[in-house]
Amino acid sequence: MEVAGRIEIIRKSGRLGARGQAGIALVALAAIYLLINRGPARGGDIETHVVQPLLWSGLAALVLLLSRLGDNRLSFAKALVPLALLCGAFHLSLLLTGGMLAGFGHSPLSHAPLDILRNLSWVLSSLLALELTRAYLLGALGRERPVLAVAATALLFAFVSVSLAKITSLDGGPAATRFLGRTGLPILSENLLASYLALLGGPLPAIAYRGVLAAFQWLSPVLPDLPVVSRALLGTLGPVIGVLAVQSVCAAEPAAAEATKPRRFPLTSGASWVLVSIAGVAIAWFSLGMFPVFPLVATGSSMSPTLRHGDLAIVREVSGESVEEGDVIRYRSESAWVLHRVVEVHGEAPSRVFTTQGDNNNVPDPEPVAAEDIEGELLFSIPKLGHIGFGMKRLFGLLE
Repeated sequence: MEVAGRIEIIRKSGRLGARGQAGIALVALAAIYLLINRGPARGGDIETHVVQPLLWSGLAALVLLLSRLGDNRLSFAKALVPLALLCGAFHLSLLLTGGMLAGFGHSPLSHAPLDILRNLSWVLSSLLALELTRAYLLGALGRERPVLAVAATALLFAFVSVSLAKITSLDGGPAATRFLGRTGLPILSENLLASYLALLGGPLPAIAYRGVLAAFQWLSPVLPDLPVVSRALLGTLGPVIGVLAVQSVCAAEPAAAEATKPRRFPLTSGASWVLVSIAGVAIAWFSLGMFPVFPLVATGSSMSPTLRHGDLAIVREVSGESVEEGDVIRYRSESAWVLHRVVEVHGEAPSRVFTTQGDNNNVPDPEPVAAEDIEGELLFSIPKLGHIGFGMKRLFGLLE
């Protein structure tokens, strides 16, 4: 009661508006994330199944309290819940269809009755807290620029869904590609649809949608064992179609759409939301390397001044037969990828061999490059853009 009274006094005095209260919720979310990811678990099962559920429950209680005392009131509209459940079921059906084609694997989770109950305590508390916080942040920040707010919250909650240790361990190699395809892209797309649902109808439809996927993930003894590309495709296609379905229903039934907009958010056209969704997925797929043209971050100084450490290189797929002297190619050398210039071409197709050398190196590379080892050719580079990723990695490394 004392805490509630102090918050009420601050609110009435005008020093804490809707955005200020959203800032409190955001700081609480960040603090819980850092506490959970502060390092190796020290409490084992007690920390995972007791302490963490208590932290998530505390966040949910804080958001509800802020909502009750402030002007940014959470709405628990039910109009979109059935559609959200259908979106979750459709998303799940895509994954199951992929599993039928590619196969299933055993879930790593224990399915003993007691373990299921303990896991559910964590899942339910975190799901409730995250969706209440998502809807609360959107209520405070999404009034003027709803598309930007949906994109920002989707990125934020996708980040929170991944452990800090996993993020800081990514080095841009094959492991990072697998992570983006199997986890990063699907989580980002799932949060995009959840944020859109929360913008329109509050936390209930977002809980319904994500609850379907969480229930399958945590309760099913078998899970689809999909290749990276299939996982990325199906995991992003489901939410994009879900965004289209939700917008189509709201556009077709204006009265129902108004009922799902307790805070009077502007509903942009269905084409706008679909284009935003597709553009976001396309950018992510481009980063993952699923297109013939893909980005790489240059490391080291062997190609200076053509490429300096931290420059973003744009590379296109190319066959060894089309490579000529002077081209900068990407090829595999033992267990690493190298981006060097071709200084000599030996032989004729299809058995051509290339001598490469870094622009800043005094001698050619010791091993020749076979045509089949070439993955791409440099198109152009953007100076220093890759330093953003390096900076984030160093920052998160300090927080571990």
